[in-house]
Amino acid sequence: MTKLPLLVVLAACGSTAPTTSSTTPTAPTNETTGAGDDTRLSPDQYPERKLQILRTPSEMTWAEAPQAKGVATTGAWGNPAKEGGWFIKIAQGAGTQQTYEYDARGVVVTGTLKPATPPSPNTRVAALSAGATYFQPAGTPKTLECASGECVVFVETTGAKEGGSPTEQRAYELTWEPLDPKNATGPQVAQVWGDKTSGPNGLLIKIPAGNPTFWHMHRNDHHAVVLEGGVFNNLESGKEPKDLPAGSYIFEPGGNKHTANCKAGGAECLVYMHFLGAYDTKAM
Repeated sequence: MTKLPLLVVLAACGSTAPTTSSTTPTAPTNETTGAGDDTRLSPDQYPERKLQILRTPSEMTWAEAPQAKGVATTGAWGNPAKEGGWFIKIAQGAGTQQTYEYDARGVVVTGTLKPATPPSPNTRVAALSAGATYFQPAGTPKTLECASGECVVFVETTGAKEGGSPTEQRAYELTWEPLDPKNATGPQVAQVWGDKTSGPNGLLIKIPAGNPTFWHMHRNDHHAVVLEGGVFNNLESGKEPKDLPAGSYIFEPGGNKHTANCKAGGAECLVYMHFLGAYDTKAM
């Protein structure tokens, strides 16, 4: 395993991540605009006109991390040095140790990571697979070792130093509930961090394959990463739906009318969503 200092991580992200601490992602070449005001909230409710971003793994530009064999990074949004998100790719058998100035959160996208607490003769500790999340307090080293497959982790620095202890949790350890209380067989949601009713928060959402198309909007911006399955996501602008496989990144501006559904005939979809404010959904 190679120790990867913070400065190395940031240098590797530098070509694809913004250099300021804005929460608006750098617009890639495949950005998509909305159709017009009819797809958004009125100007007094949402004065800014941001762009939706849909980026698949094949559209991402990866930079090999210097002095860390088998490790590469690519930026997603913001400034990783303070508040931002990026992906770390780790080859099977490789590893990296990171320490950040601010608190950080991570979610496993693909592959299987070794848990922070090694198993003992009398205790079995499950590995971290897709949907597993962790919290890394500022100044606390975190080792990421890829046990199997090609491991991809989505990491976000929070811009805060709230303290606390490092944690790891697997998707099945979370409390799941119907996204719509009236539809027990529809999408399921689990709170990862924060409180979705009152402020910024992170969610995992399970979407059944072939779920009905649902036109809606959210008041607040959100970042999302597809962890399992394949998700079609498009705007009302009439553009063709875009196939977003596992590992895809999404930035959805608040007030943008859109739909996201899990492809029929495939696996259930699992998506991580980071809302920059309270979560809400308005059907359109």
